[in-house]
Amino acid sequence: MWSAARTMQPHVWWFEYGKGAPELRAIAMRILSMPLSAGSIERAWSSFEFIHNRKRSRLTVARADTLVSIFSNMKLVRRAAIQK
Repeated sequence: MWSAARTMQPHVWWFEYGKGAPELRAIAMRILSMPLSAGSIERAWSSFEFIHNRKRSRLTVARADTLVSIFSNMKLVRRAAIQK
């Protein structure tokens, strides 16, 4: 069973060997059938480029990560306030 996990595609493995855990199998099959998208990564890079530009090029990685997190959270809060 575990040697097959190295050679089989994940969705095929779960279909064949996941019968003992039907709920977990259903979740795995659902996750593995989701299409991949680069949209969230593009949004993250866009935020990072906004924060870390030529004027703010001396920011450390930790500080830039913190500012991107704050910026993203502020956007979420604004969206939630508008939707109410």
